[in-house]
Amino acid sequence: MFGWLRHWKPIGGGMIIIALLGSYPATMVLSHKLPDQIADNSRDEVWADQRIGAAIELIQTEFEVRHWSDALPEWHPQNQLIAVPAFQDGLRETLALFADLRADTSRAGRTRNEDLSIAATLILNAIGEGSEDQLSAAAQALRRFDGLIARSVLDNDAMADLMRAEAALYADILSESVSDIRRSVQSDDHEIFNRARTDHYYRIMGKIYAVGTLLNAVQTDDIVHPGFRDAREKARNTLARAFALRPLIVSNPKPGDFSLGGNDMMTLAYLMEDAIFALRELEAVLEENHLATTTDIRDRS
Repeated sequence: MFGWLRHWKPIGGGMIIIALLGSYPATMVLSHKLPDQIADNSRDEVWADQRIGAAIELIQTEFEVRHWSDALPEWHPQNQLIAVPAFQDGLRETLALFADLRADTSRAGRTRNEDLSIAATLILNAIGEGSEDQLSAAAQALRRFDGLIARSVLDNDAMADLMRAEAALYADILSESVSDIRRSVQSDDHEIFNRARTDHYYRIMGKIYAVGTLLNAVQTDDIVHPGFRDAREKARNTLARAFALRPLIVSNPKPGDFSLGGNDMMTLAYLMEDAIFALRELEAVLEENHLATTTDIRDRS
């Protein structure tokens, strides 16, 4: 009557092995979910310096939502695909450049800010084992700076001057990435599956996401210069369009060859050029107002 029980152990063992084998690739896929869109400025915490706060929250979100790939062992499912590790590398590089810029433009006594300088170094070197600890320490350094601003122990440069410098930095970061894309397109890298190309693509997506999130942290009433609101909105929209592309296989066919999805690298470069142009326009608007304000002050004195 219960003869079938004799077969249960081998059948049950086989089912367990199949389930275990299937769970690993399933976990790989589930751990590779990138943000659907660039983060907006609806944050729970109130920061004295909004972009510094946005940088802190970018780090915290990666810890809490995706975990930091470099801190995970090589066998971890998240490290078996490319998108998230590459995305986090691009985000890390951009945040390091942002903190380094702000170390020079947020000054007390016209000297480089120590907390921001430490944060920039920690973020830039947050690679491999111990990288999560380095990023946590960087977030604490950024928090210390924001606390000093909140208590008026330190003073930022004028908001418009900070934003002008940041817009220039963001445009430079994306311009360098477009140059890298063009070199890749012109190379002999045309095979259908290419790990290095996919890594490169999603590293750029991480940079776009970081730039867009930092730009979104600026409130519309923070800077009242003529033309600022429209220029900022144009930059935000172009960055959002570039970030919307999410190909599973990043294509770079030979010129003239048929491709169902076109050339993903060229499409990204085209959309990024729109974003770069918009960021340069934003920088120009702020520069024009800066020069007008400086001239007005000189005339009055």
